Amino acid sequence: MKVHNPASVHPPAGNYSHGIALPPNCRSLFVAGQTGMRADGSTPAGFEEQCDAAWQNLRAIVEDAGMQLTDIARLTVLLTDRANLPKFAEVRRRYLGDHKPASTGFVVAGLVRPEWLVEVDAIVLKPVAAPARKAAQKPARRAAKRTGAAARKAAKRPARRRR
Repeated sequence: MKVHNPASVHPPAGNYSHGIALPPNCRSLFVAGQTGMRADGSTPAGFEEQCDAAWQNLRAIVEDAGMQLTDIARLTVLLTDRANLPKFAEVRRRYLGDHKPASTGFVVAGLVRPEWLVEVDAIVLKPVAAPARKAAQKPARRAAKRTGAAARKAAKRPARRRR
C-alpha cells in the first residue's frame, strides 16, 4: 500500500492517511460494521471494553480471510459520544500500531441497538502474486496449425494409411 498525504492538503488530524493506493492483483475483503458484541451475544457496558470487542471481532474476520490488520486500506468508525474519541484512538493504536489506513469517523445519535457505543467497518486489501503464465501448448500435429485455404485443402485429401 502506498500512502498519499500530499503537501497541498492539511496533514491528517489523527492516526490515518488521506489516501491509500494499492498495487494490481489485490484480494479484497469488505468487513461489515463490527460492534462491541461478543461471540456469546453479550455486550460489555463500558466504552473501552466495547472498543476492544469490536477490534477483536474485526481482527478475527480479517485473519479468517488470511489477512492482517495491517492490510486494512479503509476504515469507518461510528461513535455515539464525541467524548469517547480519545479512548477510541488509544484502543485503535493498540491494534493498528503505526498502520494508518484511510479513515472516516462519525459521531452519531445512536446505533442499531441502544447499548452499542461504537461500530467499526473496514475494507481490507492484500496484494497477491500474479498468476504464473502457462507455457504455450504446442499442437501435436502440424495440421492443427493450418488455417484458411491450407486447412481446407488438407481436409479434402484422403487419409494416409499406415502400414
